[in-house]
Amino acid sequence: MAFRLARLATAQCTLRGSCAVPVLDIASVPMIADSHKVLAIICSAIFIWSGCTETDRPPPAGTLGDLNLHNRLAEQHLDAGRYRLALEVFQKALAGAEDSVRAYTGLSRTYLALEEVALAETALDQATVLDTSRAEIFYARAELSLMHYLKTHQGPALAQAIEAAQQAISRTPDRAVYHYGLGNLYNHGGQLAAAEMAYRQALSLDPRLASVYERLGSLYRYQGRLAAAEVAYEKYLELQPQDARVLCELAVLYRLGGREAAAIELLERAVRLDEELAAAHLNLGQLYLAAGQREAGEQALERFRALQGQDAADLLAAAEARPQDAQAQLALADVLAADGRDRTAERCYLEAIRLDSELGAAHTGLGWLYLRQGRLEEAENALLRARDLHEDSAEVLAAIGEVYLRQERYMLAVQALEKATALDSTQSRALELLAAAQRRSGQ
Repeated sequence: MAFRLARLATAQCTLRGSCAVPVLDIASVPMIADSHKVLAIICSAIFIWSGCTETDRPPPAGTLGDLNLHNRLAEQHLDAGRYRLALEVFQKALAGAEDSVRAYTGLSRTYLALEEVALAETALDQATVLDTSRAEIFYARAELSLMHYLKTHQGPALAQAIEAAQQAISRTPDRAVYHYGLGNLYNHGGQLAAAEMAYRQALSLDPRLASVYERLGSLYRYQGRLAAAEVAYEKYLELQPQDARVLCELAVLYRLGGREAAAIELLERAVRLDEELAAAHLNLGQLYLAAGQREAGEQALERFRALQGQDAADLLAAAEARPQDAQAQLALADVLAADGRDRTAERCYLEAIRLDSELGAAHTGLGWLYLRQGRLEEAENALLRARDLHEDSAEVLAAIGEVYLRQERYMLAVQALEKATALDSTQSRALELLAAAQRRSGQ
């Protein structure tokens, strides 16, 4: 694998595709169970972009250095996650007069995998000094910009990442992984039509790039295009039959389509591959009970509760049983958020909003979640939507005031907090924030 892009709540890397190109996991909204992802936000594991490493401009043959033996070995170490070895061998590539741009770019990606962002930027700057035109430099720049976006959630960093990936493609349009990475970036920005187009272009260049089918399946599912999602997941599993999570995703689609026997078969395979996959135990237990296999069903559901936690498990089961019930998703989100399970809570809030865009409590909960995480721009957007739905909510106005205060927009903070305290003078937190905003605004 090439380099780690997003640190999320749980770290797990999964090789995908014929050339070990892994998925940058972009969550898509959960429809049935906790395993579903939310599009356009940050993902539940550590994932990687570009696995098949190659030079975009082949070096001329002639000397031993020109063969890039150390660069190739270092890239193998990088793909396998042996980062310290990769650093050592990339340095040998530089000392051995191999392709220096390739070596510095490799060093940058390796440092980024180790989350040493400053060193990654320095190495990439060295590559840029040598050559400003190579596609691999632009793509590495996209990776760095994406890392900044995932840490700050500021829109300009994502726009810069997209622009850099587009520049890489303009220079080397036949690299499937570049189109795949661009599709993932579009997904982060919620540009789903553009993401689908980029994914399809990647497949036209490399039909065996398994990760693209998985991404398309998630995208189609989020859009409600369930038949297309089934086809995409099935193609992915032809290439990666041991992926328990996607087996579970496809089984849920089969279940929705009334193909219970096929769903059970897939879920049984999934739990054999991954005994810790809670969503598979949940769906399998419910299907066993529906088929009259009471003992097996109860055992599967008990395993699900043990993995998930009792309160969250019961709410998740209710949300799964009523996938179109926004209130069920909201209730689950609130419990998960209170338990500090922010990633899953975010998915459930977004699903509740997808099901009922007028559900003000879901926008409020999401806004508070983003505020707690320091994602101020996203918090502002969610809370302003909540305010539009409930203009007289002192809680929402107080949260908006806190966002403005942390953004150093002091006059706006004063206005919001004055309204909040006028509606509810017992809110001690709002009064404290108002005093701070007034001091900083010079009032």
